[in-house]
Amino acid sequence: MDVNSNSLRDVVIVGGGVSGLYTAWRLLTGKAQTDNSGPITKVTVLELSKRTGGRLLTWRPFTNNSSLHAELGGMRFFEQQELVWSLIQYFVGRNQLQPPIKFFVGDPNHNNLTYLRQRILKSADLSNPEKVPYLLDASSRYAGPGDIAAGIIQTVLIVNRATIAKILGGKTQPTTWKEWDEVKPHLEYGSRKLWDIGFWNLLSDLLSPEGYDFVTDGFGYYSLTNNWNAAEAMQSVYLDFTQSPDYQTLVEGYDYLPGLLKQEVQKAGGEVRLEHAVMKIDRESDGTYTLQIRNTEPMRSKSVVLAMPRRSLELLDETPFWNWEKAVSGTAAPGRLVDYLQSVIPYPAFKLFLAYDVPWWRKPPVSIAAGRSVSDLPIRQTYYFPPVKDSFPPIEDLASPLLKGPGLVMASYDDLGAVSFWKSLEDPRDLRPQIRSRLELAVKALYPEAETRLDPYQHHVMEMSRALADEPGFLPAPAEMVRHAQQQLRYLHFNQPLPDPMQNPHGQPGEFLAAYKDWSHDPYGGGWNFWAPGVNVQKVMQGIRRPFPQENLFIVGEAYSGSQGWVEGALTTAEHVLRDYFHLQPEPWQPPSAYLGY
Repeated sequence: MDVNSNSLRDVVIVGGGVSGLYTAWRLLTGKAQTDNSGPITKVTVLELSKRTGGRLLTWRPFTNNSSLHAELGGMRFFEQQELVWSLIQYFVGRNQLQPPIKFFVGDPNHNNLTYLRQRILKSADLSNPEKVPYLLDASSRYAGPGDIAAGIIQTVLIVNRATIAKILGGKTQPTTWKEWDEVKPHLEYGSRKLWDIGFWNLLSDLLSPEGYDFVTDGFGYYSLTNNWNAAEAMQSVYLDFTQSPDYQTLVEGYDYLPGLLKQEVQKAGGEVRLEHAVMKIDRESDGTYTLQIRNTEPMRSKSVVLAMPRRSLELLDETPFWNWEKAVSGTAAPGRLVDYLQSVIPYPAFKLFLAYDVPWWRKPPVSIAAGRSVSDLPIRQTYYFPPVKDSFPPIEDLASPLLKGPGLVMASYDDLGAVSFWKSLEDPRDLRPQIRSRLELAVKALYPEAETRLDPYQHHVMEMSRALADEPGFLPAPAEMVRHAQQQLRYLHFNQPLPDPMQNPHGQPGEFLAAYKDWSHDPYGGGWNFWAPGVNVQKVMQGIRRPFPQENLFIVGEAYSGSQGWVEGALTTAEHVLRDYFHLQPEPWQPPSAYLGY
């Protein structure tokens, strides 16, 4: 099909998540490294869905409490993630964001609960051999699951001590992302490169079956101890979890970060087009690219950036240009596009939120102020909101202000096999028309004034709330799903009777204020991606950013990054492409020390 030459863009970005919007914003506002670089003025972001944000998605169930949110996707960050931290501080400095607040994982009262094999444990119990319901041997030393995982990492590092010391100038343990990247290509275990070994295989060598089950069950994630790339797994577990980073979150909801990026792109003259599903990409004889878009005219561009995870990339139709068997950049294996795409593994993830009139978890015998509890039940991880920042004495008075609501529980944050438990409880009927009308009522209750009077944040909330009706894998939780969640929450919390969740003010009689998000639905394919065993991560990560030599097609996003599952990974891959191929200078707000990974 002929395309009008007036439609030629400088850059088309496919995907309106953080990496796509960030790339567009930087292209439009960044400064080139040399005067020879031509200006980039025509930038268009094409997004399949009715919203931006990708796997940042916030549900706002309360019309009278603007800071009590349900983060259906990404929910936290920490200061050592230098790019996302400095980006947030940039918007804070411009009064477009409030300063971030603490995201609790540990309970200030130290009353986090762990339910394993029908036994309820508190933090101190996890290292008590008389209370832990696993037959642990000396390799596990009856430490907590996180401590055991950290011990395994130390064991492998000790084996490689001489190599590490040589690379790090005498230092025998990597403690930063940069140091881990320096040593990972050289780490070995049993005469094999650690990159070639699955993490599950490694753990099975160093732990008894009971020890492995204890770590997996008690850590809260099935995927972390699954068989992904052992070297990458060790780095991730060490830096992101066992070191207890000071996690933070946004008062406005995490999806307002891409919301701000969208606003900045539009202010700079860029386009953000929603409901534009790119079906395939062809290369023209003049070196430009044509993007075929469902139900609308094709678009032509000088360059294309695919800001997409593995599953979304796999959904593109093959063409002579975008072909799975096509050779990719570099001479080292893998040598085909399909090998690059399949170098990471998508992991199913699921979240279920229940809203309550009162925060019942603050009442004895639970007395939890904030943070999470873990179980081997299908709910897996349970988080409590809003947090009480400081510990409090046991509450006997039901009129205490600490028991005033509303309260919100992330009843289930689970992955891998546990997702299938909840999947079978999803309502098979097409409820979209009903959901659409209910969400519209909720939007009107939230913002009864004319839409023209809304500030940028209110506009964002309104747009995101409406878009939820058509979000794949998002729906109000049906009664049977809520029943199972309530039952498991009772098991976890000393088998205490629990109140029913709040009634949905905009739903049918008997419908609870509860919602879930299943990230295994297309186009996401999972909640995050991890590197597969047997992959030379450094070469693939560098190569996939420009998979075809000399072509102006690039791939960014957390899936193929050194910080998978985090916004930081999305930003670092984008920044690599912006600096290496579009020749943009770093921004003044970016710390000079910011490390971008391989």
